[in-house]
Amino acid sequence: MESTQLETLVQEKHEALRSYREAEPGSDTEKKSWDGFYGASKTIDEEVVRLAKDREDDEARARTEALTRSDPVVSLNKEKAKFNRHIFDLITGKRHDELSFAHPELRTDYPMTTDTGDTADYAFYNIKTELWNQLSVHENAESAVKSAGPKVIRTAGDHPIDIPHLSTDAIADTSPGSEVTAPTHAMYPVFTKTTLNSYRVQGFMTVSEEMLRTPDYPFYDVLADIAGRALAVQEATYLAYGTGSTQPKGLGYCGTSAATAASQTTFTMDELLSVYYAPVQGVRRRGQWFLSTYAMLELAKLKNGVSDYLWQPSMQAGQPDLLFGKPINEEAYLVGSTITTGEKHVFFGDISKFWVRYAGNLDIGASKEMRFNEWEVVIRAALWMDCDMPDAVAMYYLTQA
Repeated sequence: MESTQLETLVQEKHEALRSYREAEPGSDTEKKSWDGFYGASKTIDEEVVRLAKDREDDEARARTEALTRSDPVVSLNKEKAKFNRHIFDLITGKRHDELSFAHPELRTDYPMTTDTGDTADYAFYNIKTELWNQLSVHENAESAVKSAGPKVIRTAGDHPIDIPHLSTDAIADTSPGSEVTAPTHAMYPVFTKTTLNSYRVQGFMTVSEEMLRTPDYPFYDVLADIAGRALAVQEATYLAYGTGSTQPKGLGYCGTSAATAASQTTFTMDELLSVYYAPVQGVRRRGQWFLSTYAMLELAKLKNGVSDYLWQPSMQAGQPDLLFGKPINEEAYLVGSTITTGEKHVFFGDISKFWVRYAGNLDIGASKEMRFNEWEVVIRAALWMDCDMPDAVAMYYLTQA
């Protein structure tokens, strides 16, 4: 019942009570007024009880959701247990028609039934599962770009998405107009477009049926964890240094050049300052550093004239290392094995302008048919993603000479 209806009912109750009091004792008016008062009171009481129950249900649901959000271990363990039971039943010959998880973006289930003459149909299954929490643990451990807080979007489908790309920023008028003077400069930001696709990050492994059937150790849980880590490593490679040609466009191929180092193999604090002051102040306030492992080593080696190290990492547990007061992230997948000419090992900017797109859900499939004659199960895993930075002035980098 809406509040306006409840308010009307209360007014009718009060009117019926007033009429009852004013009516002559024993008259039809008195009886009619009393019936109206009793009926309205009963309806109001029932509505109040219902609202109280609804509120209690909402509060209980909110407490459960808050617990799940605040304690990811609770959510993760529930999902992993559900997944473990499902895949174990599949491998041991049992068949569930439906496995429902909380995540709304689930791909279609495609069973290919094969009659074996046995009590079970061994076939290919596209196992629906909610493993994003488990994968995220590996993503954040492997990828500095992902853990630093890029803009993440998820779509149910695989269709390409066009988003505006700011190639030239707007310039504010330095000579503002007045009542009699027109502005001398117009603000003309230049936009192109960036298309986010859905590239498949994938892998598979084969394991014996005997190993998966053992009751002594949950190998299927271990394999799911291994698959998640393998996908996270490949994804981290794309996020850091994907070329954008037939694969995602990673951080290493985004941004604007701030300076060129005098050396092919190292850099100076002055050159790092040039990168730091390249973006506008607003970007600089939100900025973070991203250095390859080899650039981190070079930074740690920098000394002044009396051989004191110029940079000191954070000595406080849980606090990030800082460079010129800004967080510094080691991105192990940025560039090759050394620092050499033309490479980009140092980036600084606003990582929230970096977009990561996921299409659909994490997909884990198991097939006993592919290697049926060898009593092996093939387990495959894949996710669909793309990335790019559609803002040329949000990230700057240092180029080696």
